Amino acid sequence: MGRKLLYQRRKSAINLAGLALAGLVLDAGACSSKTPSVRTDGPTGGSGIAAGTGGSGPSAGFDTGMGGTDVKIDPNMGGGGMMVTAIGGEGGESVCAEEKHPAELIPLDMYVMLDRSLSMYAKTSEDITKWDAITQALGAFAMDPKSEGIGVGLQYFPANHPCSADEECDSGLCYLKACRTSRRADATLPGLIPCSRDADCPKTGDSCVPLGGCGDQSCVSIDSTCSNEETCTEVEKGVCSSETVCTLSDYTTPEVPIKLLPAAADALIESLAEYSPAQSPYGLTPTGPALEGAIAHASDWAKKHPERRVIVVLATDGAPTGGCTPSGRAEIAALAAVAAGAEVPVRTFTVGVFAPASPDDPDSNEGPDTIRAIADSGKGQAFVISDQSNVVKEFADALIGIRAVGLSCDYQLPTAEKGKQLDYAKVNVEFAPHKDDEPETILFVSDPMDCGDDGGWYYVKDELSVPTGISVCDATCKRFRDTVTGDVSISVGCRTQLKPVVR
Repeated sequence: MGRKLLYQRRKSAINLAGLALAGLVLDAGACSSKTPSVRTDGPTGGSGIAAGTGGSGPSAGFDTGMGGTDVKIDPNMGGGGMMVTAIGGEGGESVCAEEKHPAELIPLDMYVMLDRSLSMYAKTSEDITKWDAITQALGAFAMDPKSEGIGVGLQYFPANHPCSADEECDSGLCYLKACRTSRRADATLPGLIPCSRDADCPKTGDSCVPLGGCGDQSCVSIDSTCSNEETCTEVEKGVCSSETVCTLSDYTTPEVPIKLLPAAADALIESLAEYSPAQSPYGLTPTGPALEGAIAHASDWAKKHPERRVIVVLATDGAPTGGCTPSGRAEIAALAAVAAGAEVPVRTFTVGVFAPASPDDPDSNEGPDTIRAIADSGKGQAFVISDQSNVVKEFADALIGIRAVGLSCDYQLPTAEKGKQLDYAKVNVEFAPHKDDEPETILFVSDPMDCGDDGGWYYVKDELSVPTGISVCDATCKRFRDTVTGDVSISVGCRTQLKPVVR
């Protein structure tokens, strides 16, 4: 939507000092009780005031108009030092000195956790693999001029590192050979057993032979035809083998660190080429530890960069496999819920590419249902894509949608005048759906849990509970996104308009 700079000043009748909201001691503002008013600052109702005393200046009660909220004025700041408690009631009308600033979006960082299990090498209806379709879309997103300034980091799951020889692996084998006839008994693991010599194969008389791949299947009979009608072709590059890749630390460190686009685009594209599943036909889908690690890294990054908003994007094509924990849908979704509700929140978005659900297969909805649950719990959005569609376009559209949602709901705090502090109790968010509309004041909620269907806005805070930005509730965010001609502005100087909360 367009953002239009709105700036106006209104003359102040009386400057009041140190109004505090939510227990914060803040800088001087500029509101006073007076009629007739230029701006009405509070809803009406009964009244109630408890006044205290200060150093110098008048000692009196001040009706905040903020029913049900304790508001304190620091006695050490100018203006006489009053303690005011509004216990529910009628607010007076006020004349305020107000400045309006354009609502500047908080910069966005994305940590992408990308599935590179063997099934990603299955072909779509467009006759390209899911991996090729997804990586084309990611590359286009990274090069899109509209992505400039967005930070992107990347990691893969499972975290088997590509290799071409055993010595390139810290432990285990480079998976380039497999036993011809020996198979694993554990049905949750790939059937083929990696080896480097005949003695590694448990079955008597078995031999260690080159590993091949035929689409989304592994094979050992080179040049034969697999059950999916693909030809078994010997792999040129493998991965360091391990039965499962469930270690959290494998996913907390990005393969491509978070950096700003477009400068980071080349590193992302080069990494996607190196980690192609076509070179690693051994891999499961350890969704639980992958998401947990992604959230851990994103949360740490968000704490270190409070001026930016950080999200996780989980991209996959299947339900969790491999025996890692957590593995259940509810347990994995709970990870996203905790991150979204943290003091420094991190939302989780999901994108999945799946075969159409089959009424004869009750498990065919497991993947889509899992990513929906994760995104819903993580206060993000799920994008479910059919592998029978134009996957390149739909995956690119999903990334654009995530970019839009991630950017449309979070705003920077206005900059205070030099030598002054921003008074958090005198900030309002205003929205005009159309260019010439009278702006509407969006009401403040102290807790995102109080957003409700009619929306509102709240402060995003750091670990010390100091506001670092402004976020709007989901219902309000949808209103903002649904208009292309509206204006959002941040108004400073008049008492914050509170949403009545019924508990």
